[in-house]
Amino acid sequence: SSDVCSSDLLVFRLINEISKNRFPWVFLILISIGLEACGIYFQYYLRFDPCVYCIYERVFILGFFFSGLIGALIPNLAVVRFLALCLSLASSIAGIITAGYYLKQLKNGKG
Repeated sequence: SSDVCSSDLLVFRLINEISKNRFPWVFLILISIGLEACGIYFQYYLRFDPCVYCIYERVFILGFFFSGLIGALIPNLAVVRFLALCLSLASSIAGIITAGYYLKQLKNGKG
């Protein structure tokens, strides 16, 4: 039991230390810009109209962009890091739920 608690604390410490640097936040911004650019490329250059779920996913990717922007501004301030991490976690959870709904639609032949 104590091994589980110490490993959990280790993960939180690691997240805390990583989030104090500006690089991971800037990297998150760059990744989100790249993903949005891919979506725009598929939509406007390859003429693949996005489904509703794809548009939702793009909104959640914007959540990552703003999370990176918030975190990159003042990464040494704990309140700012906490806000950025919460936004990132919310975007992740919403994206996973949306992807699950889309996969369920595909499984039922409605996708």
